[in-house]
Amino acid sequence: MAGSCLAVPFGPTPISRDTGCRLASAANLMGKLDHDPRVMASVRAGDRITVTEA
Repeated sequence: MAGSCLAVPFGPTPISRDTGCRLASAANLMGKLDHDPRVMASVRAGDRITVTEA
């Protein structure tokens, strides 16, 4: 659903060319992680996460 989503990319994606993440469509950068990004490895599809304004 391009245009109505929030992407929080982490790690390789199905269209990655290496170990980095690559989004399937263009996106606007809106922020950054304040903590160790490895904590994202425990998040699974359907999990709720909290996004706050700094």
